[in-house]
Amino acid sequence: MALLETIAGEEACPCQRLRDQFPVSKATISHHIKELVRAGLVEARREGQFLHCEVRRDVLSAYTVELMRRIGRESEAEAGGPPDAKRTSAGRRVRKTVVKLS
Repeated sequence: MALLETIAGEEACPCQRLRDQFPVSKATISHHIKELVRAGLVEARREGQFLHCEVRRDVLSAYTVELMRRIGRESEAEAGGPPDAKRTSAGRRVRKTVVKLS
């Protein structure tokens, strides 16, 4: 996460900065950048002998939304769902909201 956060902090983050900032080998930085590129979270481009990385904010936002959706679903499942939840025939929970009118 720290690597992704550092890359996100700049328009085009030079990989040399990542190597200087993190106490790991060049190969480890390279491996993690490749994984972030493979996941679609980071775009890497060469400028001469230098590699610059940039976060794909649209993809990061989509990952964040999906993660929050999954965490929310798991939190309800761990708690047994909301107390007023019923299940549909597909096993999904449905909330029933009651509004009292004066």
